[in-house]
Amino acid sequence: HCFRKPVVSFQSIFEFYFKRKCSKSHLFIYKLYNMLKITSYYPEFYSILGIIWVNKYCFKVNINTFGKAVNNSKSNSSLFNNSGMFAQYKFIELTKSDIDSHFPEELISDVDFTKVRILTDSRGTFSKYSEPDFNDYTFDRNSKLY
Repeated sequence: HCFRKPVVSFQSIFEFYFKRKCSKSHLFIYKLYNMLKITSYYPEFYSILGIIWVNKYCFKVNINTFGKAVNNSKSNSSLFNNSGMFAQYKFIELTKSDIDSHFPEELISDVDFTKVRILTDSRGTFSKYSEPDFNDYTFDRNSKLY
């Protein structure tokens, strides 16, 4: 007999996986990686997930949309401040001078460095084209990268 794979809607994955609070089985780094993987294949989901690659090592984050996607109502403080989730996993925010000549205008036209930001892994190992060694991305409570 042939078994058919069940049809799973994006909405059910979104509600079950991305909206869940971060825990050992739902680590932030996995959510981040999977959201970026989804938008690399389906860029139209950027408007729902709030995150998308802009080059091999940098991704764009819409704070409000991404915060809603990961069920975080205080997205600016809990995700982007000195002790926020991105800093804890050693991601750093790029400045206007960092991105001026390195990105096509159509990919960064909405970047305002307040609500929409560009981030990269400070170690340079988190990339669009390879799966990271997730063991290298442990939560660092003492991180103060930006």
